[in-house]
Amino acid sequence: KIEIDGLSASAFGTLIIPKGSTLTLHGSGSTNASVVDGIIRFETGSGTTVPELYVAGNHLIKKTTSSSILNIIGADSLHAANEYGLIRGAQNAKLTLNTRGAASEPRIGMLGNFRIDVAMENNGDVNAHPEDAANYTAKIQLVNEAKLGTGLWKATNGELIVDAPVSDHGRWVAGTAGTITINAAVSNDIGIPVSGFFEAVYTGKIIVKAAVSGSAPWTLKPDGDNADPLVHFDYPCTALSGNVFIHAGTLRFDDPFCTSGEFDGDGGRIV
Repeated sequence: KIEIDGLSASAFGTLIIPKGSTLTLHGSGSTNASVVDGIIRFETGSGTTVPELYVAGNHLIKKTTSSSILNIIGADSLHAANEYGLIRGAQNAKLTLNTRGAASEPRIGMLGNFRIDVAMENNGDVNAHPEDAANYTAKIQLVNEAKLGTGLWKATNGELIVDAPVSDHGRWVAGTAGTITINAAVSNDIGIPVSGFFEAVYTGKIIVKAAVSGSAPWTLKPDGDNADPLVHFDYPCTALSGNVFIHAGTLRFDDPFCTSGEFDGDGGRIV
């Protein structure tokens, strides 16, 4: 186990958390922030438990360089059943990715296999996407504590499973071979500094099995030949006010659908 107040990983540095190991971040908000321009990597190893990041108090993780490095990685080696990078925290602790509203701050990127069991404000990019998409898929689970933020929630070549309530005005994107499954209440609005939205792109799927609400628009986009995106509402949705744009694929309803928004499109189908 390693316990620190703040972490500084340079653009050329990699901190590996092996299976059976725990990295604990203390501190409070920006007072003890971590700067990760390099990589925090969760991997399998000789331990008997999953690799773990534990947030003992409110903690901010940000980056200062504009590199394309994806900073927090749940490695493909964690792809097997019940293998993931675990991010959890103390009661009332919150992990924040990127300073809220700081448009000039480079965005922290997270991808791979994770179970996120801590209150989290995502103002960066969270993507259920494997490093080696030709041979693996990825899974990210949002569980228990509420999440929020203005950042990106995305699935490409993987699945993002929402089992915890999420609010704010984030950007939700199911991209190529990606599925977002919403099992807990999500409220998503148009807002500042960014406007929230939901998008199913190419072969991406958004499956709604819980209450969704808000003014954010919903869009089904082709983005290539043979596109077949899907948005599937399998739960009564009664508080939507965002417009729905259908350019390809299927918009499916298995329950009554009520919205004050408008439907518009030049392709696709409604079933």
